[in-house]
Amino acid sequence: MRKDIDIHDDFYLALAFIPVPAAEQEPPQWEAFIYNAKQQPLEHVIINVSAMGVIDGVEKQTGTMRFYIEKMEPESYKKFEILLHDTLLLQNTYWISFYQGNEIGEKKLHVQLSEQWADDLTLLPLIDRAGIFCV
Repeated sequence: MRKDIDIHDDFYLALAFIPVPAAEQEPPQWEAFIYNAKQQPLEHVIINVSAMGVIDGVEKQTGTMRFYIEKMEPESYKKFEILLHDTLLLQNTYWISFYQGNEIGEKKLHVQLSEQWADDLTLLPLIDRAGIFCV
């Protein structure tokens, strides 16, 4: 059935990661946002997240977390996850699917978060906070 659906990889959809201020949280945590840069709304956005990698010589793998956003307005963002410290050490895979009108869109991102990202923060549009953009 999937072969019969025209699915587009969407370049107007991005993820943003913003550190929670150290005074508020120890060890460091990051907030994950989804960013819709399109001029059209998105509906039924589903974000599947899993992570895997090695921590202290031990192979780790998380379960799959699923987040659902019923509707995202044009040029908007939504926070959907808090990343715990150990998750920063793993490769995170985000598989995002959504409807835009009658079309299905999707995007898959592999993100290796790092505590060193805190040195490379930039002001993110719309969110108006310092963070990292992943497109």
